[in-house]
Amino acid sequence: MIVLALGFVVFGAAAAALFYVLQPETLRIAVGPSGSDDHQVVQAMAEAFEEESRMVKLSPITTEGAAESLALLGVGKADLAIGRGDLGMPADAQTLAVLRKNYVVLWSPSGRPGKNSKKRQNRRNRRSGGSQSRHYRTDRS
Repeated sequence: MIVLALGFVVFGAAAAALFYVLQPETLRIAVGPSGSDDHQVVQAMAEAFEEESRMVKLSPITTEGAAESLALLGVGKADLAIGRGDLGMPADAQTLAVLRKNYVVLWSPSGRPGKNSKKRQNRRNRRSGGSQSRHYRTDRS
């Protein structure tokens, strides 16, 4: 009887420890102002993480703007922040991702159909490895 009771206690402790360890990590991300493009992107990311990830969740913290977001990061009230490079970053901040607005991708085929197109296409494919893409930034930030 004592062995059975001890087994239940060990099983209960193991189940509780497993439940605690498998809880998703919630990252607080400071972003603002409310309704901005950045805020909308972070909201969409939070929703996607909610649906897809069992290990990580995002909790957006709405701020008045990038300066306040970076200030919250600096004092430890946010784990992540959306900021700008021209603002003062906290001393221990590291860049995780660079987001660009108005990013344009132009795709072009490797050759035009027409006279000698197979020769031209084969020559370009050897040089470029197939379809080519060009990335252009349209903003200056």
